[in-house]
Amino acid sequence: MSRDHNVKIEYRFANNQNERLPALAADLVQRQVTVIVSMAGTPGALAAKSATKVIPIIFQAGVDPVAAGLVASLSRPEGNLTGVSQLLSSTVAKQIELLHELIPKESIIALLINPTNQLHSKPLLRDLEAGARSLGLQLPIVQASAPSDFDKAYITLLDLRAGGLVIGPDIFFLSQRDQLVALAARHSVPAIYPWREELRQGA
Repeated sequence: MSRDHNVKIEYRFANNQNERLPALAADLVQRQVTVIVSMAGTPGALAAKSATKVIPIIFQAGVDPVAAGLVASLSRPEGNLTGVSQLLSSTVAKQIELLHELIPKESIIALLINPTNQLHSKPLLRDLEAGARSLGLQLPIVQASAPSDFDKAYITLLDLRAGGLVIGPDIFFLSQRDQLVALAARHSVPAIYPWREELRQGA
């Protein structure tokens, strides 16, 4: 490390393979890092929590961190974890409502989720299905956990005669935004996304 720098950052990437997260977290602990910052959502934060009870962990998550087992409470997290939760289920519910306003004649709006991220998708589905019913909508689920799954997901969506698609707030989908935006345009399916980056791609 040069005189001009006093911080070294150790990067670890799971390449959207959540099963690799425990080993990556354990490697960071073995290297005795000062702090762990998890940008891999709830699975990454839980992997880091399992790897150490001492090293401070900063996380971002899209679910209730208390329900997910990350912290003891919002006011007193305790332990060695702290972070930010976006509580994305309420955001996605609003996205369904907005898409319904744009295409009011459509009674079927599909939701794209990543089935490998059960910690996120299960509470998300629980909160959203009731909201969709209150709007008189059917909310079929299409799934993708690898780039090769997207074409199949769109075929399923079209077979279901879904008039629109809500992209779930999963980091994997953000990393594949180019393909998702291109597929929505190719199939002329109105889609709504959780992050502004997709809009910058021309969606």
